[in-house]
Amino acid sequence: MLRNNIVMLIVLLCYSPLSLSNEIDYNSGNTYQGQEITAENILQLTPEPPHELEAKVQSYLKQKPILANIISGADYYNKIMFFDKAPFTLDFQPGTPDRPIVDLYFKTMESYIRQAGLPTKPGQNFVIPLGDHIIKASGFFNRRENINAYLRQTDPTQSYGKTILPAQLEKFNKEVGKTYQTISRVAYWLRLKELKETLNLDRICLPDKYLVHIPGRPLQVDDTNYVVAETALHDAVPFDQTDLVEDPEVIQQLTQAIGYAHLWDINSRNILVSGDKACIVDTEQPNVGVPTKFFLKDLKGKKDEHRGGWDELETNIIRPYAKSHPDIDLSKVRAVKHLMQESIKQA
Repeated sequence: MLRNNIVMLIVLLCYSPLSLSNEIDYNSGNTYQGQEITAENILQLTPEPPHELEAKVQSYLKQKPILANIISGADYYNKIMFFDKAPFTLDFQPGTPDRPIVDLYFKTMESYIRQAGLPTKPGQNFVIPLGDHIIKASGFFNRRENINAYLRQTDPTQSYGKTILPAQLEKFNKEVGKTYQTISRVAYWLRLKELKETLNLDRICLPDKYLVHIPGRPLQVDDTNYVVAETALHDAVPFDQTDLVEDPEVIQQLTQAIGYAHLWDINSRNILVSGDKACIVDTEQPNVGVPTKFFLKDLKGKKDEHRGGWDELETNIIRPYAKSHPDIDLSKVRAVKHLMQESIKQA
């Protein structure tokens, strides 16, 4: 304990970048440049995609209309032909009357996905390589949990992963009717972009992200109408496979990023390294996000909440790295992380 306190004191005295900037409000929660991020204004807050990129993504989707329809997920709300249930209301439990329909529906979906040359399994998120970019979109099950999250607010009998009844889907469609699981990737990215630019975080990289409209769909911003186009990092490697984990400055800036953008699911699949920078590539919200609270409206008036990513940085990256590199002393890294967390909590 005494040794740890000495290390922390040395870091405080010698590691000047730990001071917080008055230009950043770590308790602002859900804003970008002072404006609350909403579904109604996110297109205005987000940079427009380069014309060439937008044309490339839309051309890809036009050439694969069935795949584009699956990615949109608009049909998940509508009754399946010759069956009196929508996909979102199917009972996925083994041995139920719905099970043959579930198997047929998802096998058909899988065949179309394979025809498009994609390894994605039905129901999972879409991550589609497209040259120097990637198309991303949320999958069936994550969107279904968005709906369940909304229903759980008023129905305490609901639980995570529970079957949605037709009457409940009807209620959701009447009161909300849309989700923002795909769209959330850009909302978190905006928070990170603001932090990086304001504080000049030069050891963090953020692949560009754009919202691109799905051809033939309405212009309203929700998961059924847009995909995210993101710059691909072809040379990147998992964070814990590099010595950047030993770099206090990188850990400090990651801690700031997690604290400002309320990042979660911090691991070496989502934090990659390109050059001497840690690249944050996955900025999707938890699938328990309530659509009517997009974006992070539940943080208003609350301090130091939704920062579990700090624990994940330790548990999923620093600790495994320490275990595989027993001769490396990470006490300074951990001290910097701890002190930055405490500074943000007290801001």
